[in-house]
Amino acid sequence: MLALVLSVIGVVLSLIFLKYTHTPFVLIAAYWLPASILLIFKAKRTAHKCVWFNVAFIVLFLGAMEIYLSYSSNNRHGRNATIEGGSPKEYYSRHDLLGFAPAKNKTFKSSKSYDGALIYDVAYTIGEDGLRITPARKPGHDEGCVIFFGGSYTYGEGVNDHKAMPYVVGELQKRKVYNFGFPGYGPHQMLSAIENGMVDCKPRIAVYQMITNHVARAAGHPSWGRHGPKYILQNGRLKHDGHFDDGTSYLGRVVSAQLGRSSLYRRLLKKETPTVTDHDIQLFLEIVDASRRRLLEDYPGVEFHVILWDTKAADRIHQKVRDGLEAKSIRFHLVSDILPGFPKKRAKYEISAYDKHPNSIAHQLIAEYVVRNIIGTDGSMPDE
Repeated sequence: MLALVLSVIGVVLSLIFLKYTHTPFVLIAAYWLPASILLIFKAKRTAHKCVWFNVAFIVLFLGAMEIYLSYSSNNRHGRNATIEGGSPKEYYSRHDLLGFAPAKNKTFKSSKSYDGALIYDVAYTIGEDGLRITPARKPGHDEGCVIFFGGSYTYGEGVNDHKAMPYVVGELQKRKVYNFGFPGYGPHQMLSAIENGMVDCKPRIAVYQMITNHVARAAGHPSWGRHGPKYILQNGRLKHDGHFDDGTSYLGRVVSAQLGRSSLYRRLLKKETPTVTDHDIQLFLEIVDASRRRLLEDYPGVEFHVILWDTKAADRIHQKVRDGLEAKSIRFHLVSDILPGFPKKRAKYEISAYDKHPNSIAHQLIAEYVVRNIIGTDGSMPDE
C-alpha cells in the first residue's frame, strides 16, 4: 500500500516538475531517491527489497549525472543562469507555418540573472500581427517597407522594444519597418513566411541577419524546432516537405520535448550540437536564395541583404556559407565591418559574459549601418 501511495504521489509531482520547473529531472530524482530508500526498508519480501534497491541505484546514478552534466555544461558555456518571467508555454505558441511563434497582442516580461546578479529585465511587446512592435508608419511615406528576418539577434532578445535593431531602424528613417525575427528562427521560417503571404506590405528592402547556427536550424537539428517548416533538396531542387516532426505522434512529440530538457539526454544520448554536413550548408544556402528569388518575384525591385555575424571567421561552416553567398551573388555584410573591433572586442557588444546576445550598443550601431549603407538615400531621416 505504501508503495502505491508513494508511486502515485511521485507521478503527480513528476508531472508538476516537468510542467513548471527549469530542472525537472533533478527534482524528480530528488523525490524518487528517498522514496525508493524508504521502500527498501519497508518492504517485507527480499524480491521487493531488490526491486527498490535497483530503482534507488538507477535514480541515484541518473540524478547525479544530470546534476553534474547540467553544472559542467552551464560553466563551460558561461550560462549558469536562472530565468524568471513568462514561462515558455505563455510566451510561445504552436504555429503550423513557422513551427512556433509568440502569442499575439501581448506584452511579456522577461528577466535573467546569474548567481543572483541581474543580467537583464526587459519587456517584449507583440502586436496584433504577431510581430514584435516597431515604430508606427510615418506620415507622407507610405511606399515600400523594410522587413527584417532572423532569430533572437534580429528579434532583440534581452533588450527592450525600442532598443531592438529593427525598431531603431524605424526611428532613423521614414519607411515602415517589420520585425519577423524570433528566438530560435532560421531561414526556413523566413522562406515559409514569404511563401505563405505573411509579408503584409510591399517591401523595398529585406534584411536577413544570421549566425552560423542557423545552418543547423534549417536542417532541423535543434530539438526546439521539430515542428518547424521542413525543406529538402530533391534532385538538386528545393522542395517544401511539411514539418520536421510529421509522422511523429503527439505522445512522441511530448516525450521528445521533455527529454530535450535533460542535460544527460542531450550530452550522452543525443548530441547537443549535431555535426553540420556540407549537405546542410547547401540546403541552407538554397533556402536563403529561394527567399530572395521569391521576394523578387512577388515584389520586383526589392533589395535583399544578409548580415552575417562572423564571430568565428575561420570556422568551416562560416567560410562555406560566405563562399556560397558570394557564388549566388547574394549581398552580405560582415558584422566585423559594422562593429568596431569585432570580434576581438566582442564582449563590448554582448549583454553579459553570461548572455552573448547583442546589447543595445550593437543594436544601435547595426541599425545606423543599415540606414546608412543599405537603405541609404532611399529612406530619408525623419528630421530632414
